[in-house]
Amino acid sequence: MPRFAPALVVLALAGPASAQPTGAINPQVVTARVEDGSLVWTTTQLLPVAKQVVVTVVVGGRPVTETRNVTELTRVTSERSEAVKNVKATDGAGKAVTPDRLAERLREDAVVVLHVGRLPDGFRRAFRDDTILIELPGPTAPPRQ
Repeated sequence: MPRFAPALVVLALAGPASAQPTGAINPQVVTARVEDGSLVWTTTQLLPVAKQVVVTVVVGGRPVTETRNVTELTRVTSERSEAVKNVKATDGAGKAVTPDRLAERLREDAVVVLHVGRLPDGFRRAFRDDTILIELPGPTAPPRQ
């Protein structure tokens, strides 16, 4: 079998590239609240962390202690925020949610769906009509030189 055949199989299983709009980021379900005019949410990520470990190996029939550098994934939780005026909120039915209504609904922690870019219809249909969908501003492009 040629070396490129596994890559073709992966591409065939991945499906058409048009299923996800360019620049869109998959939605993330989080717990959020509005505090002092800002949307505040907690996110947890797995991040690589380098650390040293001591191991015992057998060299020439004798146990030897060595220090090795390893990278492991560590769960890191952080709180993020964005000004309410910078986000666009809608409900699951696609109706706009005003900043005042958003602040009212998120006085206390509530489950919301965050996304960047246009949320594909397939994702939108997966949520109930009263679900709050929040579009965050995307990263700005660097200036052209």
